[in-house]
Amino acid sequence: MKGISMLHHRHEIEALRGWAVLLVVAAHAGVSGLAGGFIGVDVFFVISGYLITQLLLKELNSTGKIDFLAFYARRVRRLLPALVFLITGVAALLYWLPIPIDQEPQRKAAIASMLWMANIHFSLMDMDYFGPQASDNLFLHLWSLGVEEQFYLVWPLLLLVIHRLARSASPAITVILVASLLAGMLAFVLWPVHAYYQMPFRLWQLAAGGLLAATPWFAQSSVLNRHNTTQAALGTGLLVLACVLLSSEGLPYPGPLALLPTLAAMLLINAGGEHGLARFISNPLSRSLGAISYSLYLWHWPLLLMAKALAPGSTTMTLAAVLLAILLAWLSWRLIEGPTRRLETRRPLRWLTASALVTGSVIAVTVNLPPINSMAEQEQVSTQLYSNISMPRIYRTPNCDDWYNSDAVVECVVTTAGKNAPRLLLVGDSIGAQWTPALEAIALAHGWQFSVYTKSACPMLDVEFHYPRINRRYTECETWREKVLEVIAKSPPDVLLLGSTSGYPFGAEEWENGARRLLEQKLPAQLQIRYLAPSPVLPVDPRACLLRSASTSGNQLTTTGCTVDLAEVQRTDLLTALRRASAQLPHVRIIDTAPIVCPDGICPALVDGIPAWRDNQHLNAAYVETLAAPLEQALDLKH
Repeated sequence: MKGISMLHHRHEIEALRGWAVLLVVAAHAGVSGLAGGFIGVDVFFVISGYLITQLLLKELNSTGKIDFLAFYARRVRRLLPALVFLITGVAALLYWLPIPIDQEPQRKAAIASMLWMANIHFSLMDMDYFGPQASDNLFLHLWSLGVEEQFYLVWPLLLLVIHRLARSASPAITVILVASLLAGMLAFVLWPVHAYYQMPFRLWQLAAGGLLAATPWFAQSSVLNRHNTTQAALGTGLLVLACVLLSSEGLPYPGPLALLPTLAAMLLINAGGEHGLARFISNPLSRSLGAISYSLYLWHWPLLLMAKALAPGSTTMTLAAVLLAILLAWLSWRLIEGPTRRLETRRPLRWLTASALVTGSVIAVTVNLPPINSMAEQEQVSTQLYSNISMPRIYRTPNCDDWYNSDAVVECVVTTAGKNAPRLLLVGDSIGAQWTPALEAIALAHGWQFSVYTKSACPMLDVEFHYPRINRRYTECETWREKVLEVIAKSPPDVLLLGSTSGYPFGAEEWENGARRLLEQKLPAQLQIRYLAPSPVLPVDPRACLLRSASTSGNQLTTTGCTVDLAEVQRTDLLTALRRASAQLPHVRIIDTAPIVCPDGICPALVDGIPAWRDNQHLNAAYVETLAAPLEQALDLKH
């Protein structure tokens, strides 16, 4: 652009990008001890804020204005071509390879990503407990691009206003940083999902890089310059500390811990490239990874998920996916990023018009792309499979399960009966509630009243629970559970059923102690209780296996495989823990549901044409209804 020279290339920043993407890839590949490597994204935010602010301030100081069209054209030229390559490449892999991944969520995420709104899309997706999981989406990682692009949309205008109104940009950027930081911390408590994904709550990390660029003192201070090695060492230490801390389960994020990688990145950027650790940080490998970091970030996640879908638990496939991601990233950098970056942007309006046309074309193709493996048989299998999967009808009752949105107690009435009819009450998480169709059939057959209290991901144990999906302690669950227990104490049912998943991060001892406290101290003595032990959690989603190997016969699905041996998945340790917890309580019976779900020691994906599961742990409502007879026999109810 006329009047604006390119910024001096800093090899140490490129190397820092390399370390950041290496941490991210290692974390997502499941490298032991590096689960906290996702903080590499935070480092990217600080680097982007620094470089973009430096570029814009250089233009403002040189010309007194910002050429917005040229700025956005440069952003499009830098980011869009590699993104289009990724989305079209992933679509081609899904189309031609037998990868058992549900396509519709991928289609929606791809469209959101092309519109630079992936972060908004995934934050709304994670608000639906039973919806497709964001963690299973091939484009989940593109949420960070949404944050950056939204930052690029507002930051030039903010800097222009600051330039017109103030002599220095530093104070105003500091105010923006602090305001966003405080808003982010508040959102972290009230709306943790949005705190993670949404740009206004992540703006402070980008503004931190901007503050570094806008404050000459950081780079010119003789005190800091004499201690560049100390800055680099401290920055490296903070990065390692953050990675180690966040590799432990149970620590919420972003929240206050996000300060660690943010400060680390600021220190490493400000330390420059002339210090004692320069040779280590800016080594040839880290600089090479930094050069391809954008494309490597784009490709690593979908390839890792595809490898997991094709060969769950295979280290070889994971390594192959990482190596393929590096190869595709290099090709993207060499053949796409490099050439397009060297193109002129003297006519930015043409670039922006072309980008709009390309975006529209990719969206149009994505919307109309045929289903995975679009052969007629595969289409029929997919249609049959999903049309026969359902949830218990209680979830159609408003607020029946309000998840983490509130601690309100709502009775979900399933069947009604005469005034003096026995009353059956089920309390549990979504795994407990999955038994509703069978219990409804039992209640109707005997003329009983039947109601449900349910809250997803809320264990039927007297324990505190840090819920990873909302990145904090699940206080709504604890309060809701106490309220339900109060309702039961005031109006005890004739029979109380409790149920939970085995998927909580509790050991057998925690299960035993938590169940004992609940059964002995929190529930009325002599109340007839049936505790439904957790049904098996399968290592893979049975639907994926059926998509890959099932066929249709008439209007019914058939398969000769897709089974799991019960012995491989049954949590006998939890069953033993529950039995120990209730050993001195004759009014409590522990019901082993595993033989009911998996008769003859086999957990099927398909039973008489009916899918048994709706994911790897929740049973299909239609299948549960067929289990009414064996469940009633196991419950041995006396009414």
